[in-house]
Amino acid sequence: MESQTQRVRSLTRRELHDLVWSTPMRELAPKVGVSNVWLAKLCRECGVPTPYPGYWAKLRAGKRVQRRKLSRSVDPDEVVLDVRFRDPDQEVAPEVDDDIAVTLERLDALNPADVLREGSKQHPLVKASRRALVSARKSGQRDRSGVLLPHGGAIRCPLAIHVGEEMVEPALRTADVLLQALTRLGCHTKPATSSRGFATTNLLGKECVLLIRERLKQRRPERKREGLASSLFPPKIELYPGGSFEIRLQPVKGYGERSWSVGPPLRAARIKTIVREMLLDVQKTRERDEAERAEDRARQEGEERQRQDAERLRQEQQRRDRLLRQTEAWDQSQLLRRFLAECRERAAATCGDQSRPRAWIAWAEEVADQLDPLVGGPLPWGDDDSSLKKRAGLGPGEKGL
Repeated sequence: MESQTQRVRSLTRRELHDLVWSTPMRELAPKVGVSNVWLAKLCRECGVPTPYPGYWAKLRAGKRVQRRKLSRSVDPDEVVLDVRFRDPDQEVAPEVDDDIAVTLERLDALNPADVLREGSKQHPLVKASRRALVSARKSGQRDRSGVLLPHGGAIRCPLAIHVGEEMVEPALRTADVLLQALTRLGCHTKPATSSRGFATTNLLGKECVLLIRERLKQRRPERKREGLASSLFPPKIELYPGGSFEIRLQPVKGYGERSWSVGPPLRAARIKTIVREMLLDVQKTRERDEAERAEDRARQEGEERQRQDAERLRQEQQRRDRLLRQTEAWDQSQLLRRFLAECRERAAATCGDQSRPRAWIAWAEEVADQLDPLVGGPLPWGDDDSSLKKRAGLGPGEKGL
């Protein structure tokens, strides 16, 4: 059944020409469900002219533009593409687990005042981080780019915050708003268990570290004219705090780091968007872990089947080897019995005293019985002698066929 958010449509060369000249390629390609590079390649192969560079800028500026027509050498009514147009206004929400769905509903219910929490009590980890950052600023603990280093001093920063002096307060404010919002949704943050670690946030079972880092910019220092050597070796690039920062989500175990750019200024809608994407990343992590577990189960089942097949082949080979040995033993026993029959006749004809021949022949018959797989030992079609005798209704001292 066709999806409600998609509809199938066959495009002719004329219709494709109208689309590419009415909608920019970057906007048209997602609606068609392909990349803009693939769509441009299709137009070239089908002989459909595409807008020239600067066409859309001139059109937005109200300048006069010229639309290239289809060539007369191609059939304009020939179907060149079957596409599924997606309606962005009717996108279906991704399927998530029940706990994530409930948390997303609670997130949507938060109003901007609840998210920003102006004048409310700060998070304890934010207070401790403020003391560490202030101490680092007073003691001059900075790296070469000017970012404060509060994680190796006397007062260690519990949160992973790497910013310059000017961005300390905005970063702390952002960390407080984000941690308070996560706490209200049931995602609590606990201090680090080791002296070198950072505080971790439990995002519905996924342990992560929230990193707030100021973005750096590059600049080339001014050259000093001090002779030929300075002109031959240009100065290196210097890094300095850029005045904006980003939030990074680093899982404690596994992979999948994500980052989001934030203010200043700090906006409640942006915080809610970041938290929503964090929760959706948790869903993707669960699906990826489930897929990996399914692959492991399939691999283990395949290895178990291979082991069972190898065991069956080994048992079959053992049965064949046993059959061949039993056949050889049976041939030897039959040959031995014929030999004993000749010995019995020769002893009766030549020996007056039959005691010694009889004793030797009795011993030899026992040897023949031991060699014969149908008399001595397990039967060829059985597992062991006792079980086969029970199945055949024989006593413990009776012999088989």
